[in-house]
Amino acid sequence: MKKLIFAIIVVAAAGVAYLKWPEIREKVSPSYQAIARTRVENVLRGMQGSSDSKLGTPDQFALSQWAQGKIMVDRDNMEFYSNQWDQFRIKHGLYRKINKYEILEVREVESADRKTAIAQIRIDGQRCKWRVVKDVPIAWVE
Repeated sequence: MKKLIFAIIVVAAAGVAYLKWPEIREKVSPSYQAIARTRVENVLRGMQGSSDSKLGTPDQFALSQWAQGKIMVDRDNMEFYSNQWDQFRIKHGLYRKINKYEILEVREVESADRKTAIAQIRIDGQRCKWRVVKDVPIAWVE
């Protein structure tokens, strides 16, 4: 009887795992599309000033996510990327705190070099696109 109950539990667990596999796989090994969406969300939260204070100041967190997709880049890289970050925001009038944003779509695109995604977003009513390349600063898509 104990063996039968054990077998039923094992079969049930296997069935649940099989049905939940896409969700489990996405959490364990997320697609680049999901990684890019999170990175864009983090940059926008930092620009809004609403990122988690445990991750550093919102400006530093946004810069780190924008530059390399990291929680915090080291001081030398922070200095290296600082001017580029300012220019990135100035280019579309975002050298300020943003109020509202919406991520409309993030899709992975083919690239010979690195994983790449295009994010369509709306910032304070203005639609724009960002190219999100793994470990490279986010760029505007004109």
